[in-house]
Amino acid sequence: MVESDDIYTGDGTVDINKKPANKEKTGNWKACSFILVKECFERLAYYGMGANLVILSTISENVSIREMWQHRIML
Repeated sequence: MVESDDIYTGDGTVDINKKPANKEKTGNWKACSFILVKECFERLAYYGMGANLVILSTISENVSIREMWQHRIML
């Protein structure tokens, strides 16, 4: 028979309801998928903003991308 103290993490972590966290229902690979998806969306947003800044600078400054690279024009 399993004691009730063995099912909790024992390091002070709590769940969303401020109760001691259950070892079998929290952490491990369940949290990994959330973190990986978040990182993918973060990268997508980063590169999307970079592309938008290049397009904005070429339109507003009326400068081609080649000229921007040659002269290192900064915003």
